[in-house]
Amino acid sequence: MTSASHMSDVRERHLGRIASASAGSGIEVDVGVLVRRLMLFEHCVVESIRLTEVAALAAVFGTRGLLDLIDEGAVSLVCDALTIGEIGRTDLDVTDRRGGPLPLGSYRLAAVSMADRDSYLDSVLKEIDRVQLRVGDAKRFRRALAGRLLPYPRQAAESAVAVTGAEILDRPWLLGEAVRQVARIEIGRDPGVVDIETESVGLAGDYRIATSIGRQLGLDPNVEHRIVGRGLLSMSSVPGRGVSRGP
Repeated sequence: MTSASHMSDVRERHLGRIASASAGSGIEVDVGVLVRRLMLFEHCVVESIRLTEVAALAAVFGTRGLLDLIDEGAVSLVCDALTIGEIGRTDLDVTDRRGGPLPLGSYRLAAVSMADRDSYLDSVLKEIDRVQLRVGDAKRFRRALAGRLLPYPRQAAESAVAVTGAEILDRPWLLGEAVRQVARIEIGRDPGVVDIETESVGLAGDYRIATSIGRQLGLDPNVEHRIVGRGLLSMSSVPGRGVSRGP
C-alpha cells in the first residue's frame, strides 16, 4: 500500500513548454501535455512561445477558466525573450574587473534578455486575436492576461548559464559537433571531426576553447573565433525544457 507520506513526495512545480515548432506547419500546441502535468504537479509553469498557446488553452478551458487556473496558482505563463549570449569582448563591467577583454579563443556566457519587455509583450499579445471572442471581450481578456504574464525567474537564467558551462567542460565533444555544423552552414565546408579542448579561466564564466577547425579549414583567427562562438551559442541551454523544480 502506498503511504500518504510517499504520495506527498510528488514534485511541486514543473517548468516547460507545451508548444513546439513543426516543420511546414508552424507552432503546434499540445494542451494534453499540460493536463497530464497538472495531474502530477501542484503548479505548472508554461514557457510560452510568443503566446501561441493561448488560443488552444482558451478553447479547452475557456478564457475565464484559463484566468482562474492562473489566479488559483495551478498554472503560470512565462512570456519572455531570454537567451544565452557570448560577451567576453563586449561586457564593459566585466572587462574592467578582469583588466581587459578576453583574447581570441576565450568566451564568456551570460543570460541576455530584451531591453524593452513592455514593447515585446505588446507585440505578442496580438496573439489574443486568434481567440474567437467579440471585440470588447477580446480587449478585456488581453488586459487581464497581460497582468498575469511572468518574466523568466532570475534563478532560471543563472541555472541555464551554469548548465551550459558544465557541458562545455564535461562534454566538449558536443561543442565540437556544434562548431562543425556551424562551419558547414557558414563556410560550406565540412571539417570532419573537430578536436577540442576547454578549460575555465579567469573569472567564473570565462572559458578558453581551443579547436582544430582553424587548421583544418585554414581560417583566419577572427573567423575561427566567430565560428566557435556561434557553435557555443547553438548548444547553449535556455531555461526550462521540462525541468521539474521544487518550491
